[in-house]
Amino acid sequence: MVLSSRNRRGRNPSKQKGAVLALIAVGTLGVLAVAGLAIDMGHSYLNRSRLQNALDAAALSGAWTLLNSDSTVFSTNDATTTFNEHLVGEMSRDEMTLVVEFSNTLVPFVPGGADPDFIRVRVTDYDRPNFLSRVLPGVGDTKTVGTTAVAGPQQLSGGSLVCDIAPLLICGDASDTDPTDDTLFGIGYDDGSGSAGKYCLKSSASSGGNGNGNNNGNGNNNGNQPGVEWPDDCVNETLHEDNVDNSVGPGNFQLIQLDCGPGGDCVRENLAGGFQSCLTDADSVTTKPGNTVGPTAQGFNTRFGQYQGSVSRDEYPPDLVTTEDITYGEYLDRYENEAWDEQDGAPQRRVMAVPIGNCGADSVGNGQTDVPILALGCFFMTDSTENTGQDNWIKGVLVRECTASGVPAENPEAGAIPGGPVRLILYKDPDSLAS
Repeated sequence: MVLSSRNRRGRNPSKQKGAVLALIAVGTLGVLAVAGLAIDMGHSYLNRSRLQNALDAAALSGAWTLLNSDSTVFSTNDATTTFNEHLVGEMSRDEMTLVVEFSNTLVPFVPGGADPDFIRVRVTDYDRPNFLSRVLPGVGDTKTVGTTAVAGPQQLSGGSLVCDIAPLLICGDASDTDPTDDTLFGIGYDDGSGSAGKYCLKSSASSGGNGNGNNNGNGNNNGNQPGVEWPDDCVNETLHEDNVDNSVGPGNFQLIQLDCGPGGDCVRENLAGGFQSCLTDADSVTTKPGNTVGPTAQGFNTRFGQYQGSVSRDEYPPDLVTTEDITYGEYLDRYENEAWDEQDGAPQRRVMAVPIGNCGADSVGNGQTDVPILALGCFFMTDSTENTGQDNWIKGVLVRECTASGVPAENPEAGAIPGGPVRLILYKDPDSLAS
């Protein structure tokens, strides 16, 4: 028997509707699952990015404190405080564990070093809820987010562009290029005990002269030549007792040409910290003739909290430690053992990057002259400078490391100042793909 077309069309309408509804339900569930997975993954990525930003800020803050205070305790505190301050959105410090570690070396990063330079901050247990993707098989209720950040110093020497240097010039011995004997360019390193002795970074018109070469004060003696009567606590004369030419030329007192023009106001501002010029180890610097006693003291002494002339405490704060005639080790101890972050001042104002020049080079002449740069060193300033007639000494000791800004060389040359000026940067964590 042959059924009519009407009967054939009306035979299975309910089954067909059921099949379509099932397909729609499965398709809708799949679409919702894929959309939910995308939304939850985006939410997880957003939280990971926020977490990474907070960790990056914490690592840099901790590295800055570690370099300035040499204290892992203060560094940990500052890294933790900075991390908490950078938590945004739904992120809560109570929902995660922050781990702070220190290492002497970057690769390998070995937590627990005795004299660390590098800091790592990490979070591995930040659980975030899955809102929609949990309906998929194998997807749980939460997703764990974690990442890490490492920060530490990057050396700026051996052809690097270095900024934030002090407008002073140290005369060095170009024949002394071996740093393994704890001296370089005729200058000894201070290990923190004061064993290297103070070095006179700016000379004066010694013995009442103002610089004429015969010590009676008429033009040539720059207070920085062999045979000059140095202050009792300065080691310059001993360091150059072999008649190393340590002079810059007539009328020079170890100031270099500044970037704001001539005059005492420029000297005052730049020695207070306003000198922004940059140079490389291979560059030369131009000397600035003249003793400029008053402006030198007014600008330089802001680092010790002493203010005279047109320099302000707001613009040029003192160092956090202003005690004079102390060793570099005592200075660092003050940072480590006091709540210096709560004091009025700025860290490391007494540590400056200073060019070391080859003052005995054939190209060095009289008056304003160009002096080739041997290297860039870091000096801790031990005392404020007194303005007594024409005497105006700036005293300090060569130390291993200080902060500056600039661009490092692609291939730093061997023989550069060990340590020297550095900048703080973020590094890829050698032990993690997540940083």
